Amino acid sequence: MRLADVANEVFSWVQSLHMRRFRAAAVSLEDQITLTASKGHSAELNAGVLVPPEFPQLAGSVFVAEKQRVAKMRVYLIAYHSQPSQVCQGSGRYLEVEKAIQESEWPYDNGDDPSFFASRRDGGSLTWGVCRPDVRNSVEPGSVCVFFAYTQVSGEIRYRLSAVATVAHRLDRRNISQNSAFNGARYINLLIRREGNVWVYDESDRPELDRHNDWLWRIAAGRTRKKTVFENQHKLIYEAGRFDDGDLQIGENYVVFSDRADLTYISKAPPHVATARPGDEHETWCAEALRNLTVAKAAEFNGQRRDYLRTGAAGYPHRQLVFGMPDSEGVEWRRSLIAALAAHESG
Repeated sequence: MRLADVANEVFSWVQSLHMRRFRAAAVSLEDQITLTASKGHSAELNAGVLVPPEFPQLAGSVFVAEKQRVAKMRVYLIAYHSQPSQVCQGSGRYLEVEKAIQESEWPYDNGDDPSFFASRRDGGSLTWGVCRPDVRNSVEPGSVCVFFAYTQVSGEIRYRLSAVATVAHRLDRRNISQNSAFNGARYINLLIRREGNVWVYDESDRPELDRHNDWLWRIAAGRTRKKTVFENQHKLIYEAGRFDDGDLQIGENYVVFSDRADLTYISKAPPHVATARPGDEHETWCAEALRNLTVAKAAEFNGQRRDYLRTGAAGYPHRQLVFGMPDSEGVEWRRSLIAALAAHESG
């Protein structure tokens, strides 16, 4: 069978399974596809598609399909809670953050995750290690997170655009204390600390109600198991509040954002961009230019055509809004958004 015919048969099989990752039409010198065969290896495609048993003639060969693809920048629009307390509780750095929120210094996250307080006060890199583990386990370097603070004030919910942050890398949080790049910054979004030869759960600086009882689930690697199964399997660790390095695999899900000014920008005075009332399904925007660069931009690219942060009046109302755009367009979009954010900063 000619290679061109083989390629056509493989493509037809892949297409029938609705697998979009492998696209090849035919093989010719004029195509942007290179089909190579090398004996002595298991039959597979670099797109992750195994050669089907229906094609025994492919056994013993490796077929690699290469085609120019447009790289995409992934963008995440994420809302976090910044709510002043009537009476600040807790101790240490947690209490410092709560007082700063109460005094309207800046719309920090309650619990400093993302770590805007550590970044602004200590000059440390912006990090993210507790909230939204589904995003933290999947976000890739080069992705952009746009953070919005939401605060309930006088019967309404106000949204402020606080930062545009580009992911530099994801780390195993156990390495933070040994990494000189993080020296001098006091992070409270690590969830664990070293004590001798073991790791100890540590949110002792905050009230019981503000602690994360599922702390181990938030830092563990691999989330293919159901949460209840995981917690039952590691019940003894939860009860002891500590673990050894060999007890389980900790994930590389502690997100560190770039320090470069053209990649990450934390607003000096985050502008008010939208408002909602507790019963509203969606927010109403008051900053059209920033809306066009965020939720409206998302609607251009996401299949659901969602153009709002708030997804409902009950339950979990601020599910992240995710979209992708070509890298070439994404670089210019990020530059424009950072410039617009700086221009809209409030007094």
